[in-house]
Amino acid sequence: MKLLLAQNASYYPALGGANKSNRTLMEALSRLGHECRVVSTALVNSASEQDQRGVGEIEVISSSPEVSVFNLKGVAIHAVKVRAAMDSARLKDYLIRQMKEFAPDRILISTEDVGHVLLEAAVKSAPSRVVYLARTTLYLPFGPDCFLEAPDKTELLRKAAAIVVVGDYLKDYMWQWAKLKAEVLPISLFGDGPFPDFGNFDKGYVAMVNPCAYKGISIFLELARSFPELSFAAIPTWGTTSEDMKALMELKNVRIFDPVDDMNKLFCQTRVMLVPSLWAEAKSRTIVEAMLRGIPVLASDVGGNPEAKLGVEYVLPVNPINGYKQAVDERSLPVSDIPEQHIQPWQEALRRLLSVREHYEDVSRRSREAALDYVENRGGSRRVEAFLLNLQVEAENTQQSDLVPAVKENTVAQMTDKLTPAQKALLALRLNKKNQSRGNDQ
Repeated sequence: MKLLLAQNASYYPALGGANKSNRTLMEALSRLGHECRVVSTALVNSASEQDQRGVGEIEVISSSPEVSVFNLKGVAIHAVKVRAAMDSARLKDYLIRQMKEFAPDRILISTEDVGHVLLEAAVKSAPSRVVYLARTTLYLPFGPDCFLEAPDKTELLRKAAAIVVVGDYLKDYMWQWAKLKAEVLPISLFGDGPFPDFGNFDKGYVAMVNPCAYKGISIFLELARSFPELSFAAIPTWGTTSEDMKALMELKNVRIFDPVDDMNKLFCQTRVMLVPSLWAEAKSRTIVEAMLRGIPVLASDVGGNPEAKLGVEYVLPVNPINGYKQAVDERSLPVSDIPEQHIQPWQEALRRLLSVREHYEDVSRRSREAALDYVENRGGSRRVEAFLLNLQVEAENTQQSDLVPAVKENTVAQMTDKLTPAQKALLALRLNKKNQSRGNDQ
């Protein structure tokens, strides 16, 4: 298949969980033999744009004032140069051109699409090819956890061929607030391992990625003040503001690290991971990544965090964010009033973990076992591939007047010629089942 992913965010480096998950997914599908292309953003003269140069694994194809094109692990990335993070008009125009030029079999639109302009362009062009990857509740156009309700944008989602979500929390949210059906698939991949065991009772940081209002920086700061004898680590990414940075730098026991693409460089120095999110996380990637490496995680009881914890303590109470103002901060992110938090449950959990060796090592072991079992037994990229192949078969057997460009009679043959033997066998099996079903209905 020819697969096109579009997101209003940087593809490389990927500093947010959703963007990193998109990248690992595309790389995995490329390894399965599919032709993968990405349309993403690159801020002009930003660090991310510079990082796309001079890196050994990146093959630069071309660069112009409009876009940088490079290959990374079998995926062709078209990084559209924008002047601001929310400059979506240029990105939309480029996506429209790529849909015509590349003629993808599937168009994957990520939730990281402010204003849903990429979704709108894709649905207008070829709705039966659009798969919406729902990863972030904030950017959905409906429900209590979104920034801005937009019924017309919700209707765009009804026209997509499928909606895929990272977990049951988001699946239930889709149905409860918009009556949209969604498929839970392993679209957040964690690599093939092996995953080193970094659990260490004796040393390391109490760490937090992306300390900001949404993610619960208020809890992180209060814990750092409560335990001056402990070393804390903060890794600022997309949500951290200048005010957040100032608060972090005022504490002597907090060390600030630059964000890294290889999370092992962080995890090898981490004793406990904090994920005190106050917004409704769809399903925190950081939780599973840390648990895979035997690092105990203290996570908030909001959104999909309990699901990500896989039944292992600690899931701790917070007063969650309740709605957003019609304003944005210096990072062009929605502003919200942050409720006062009760820090005592967090203090007690951290104190127990770091004062009782047997307890720490037990939680470390069970965290690692649960995460390894989760990763190994959910189907991975093969399951996503099967879903996309089945959608393609259904699209080829459905008469769509609004499919642009129109499906040609030989499209299936052209597509199957590029499949591996295993992929052809899967396709044949699904076609056989479909034909048998039709025979039973007649």
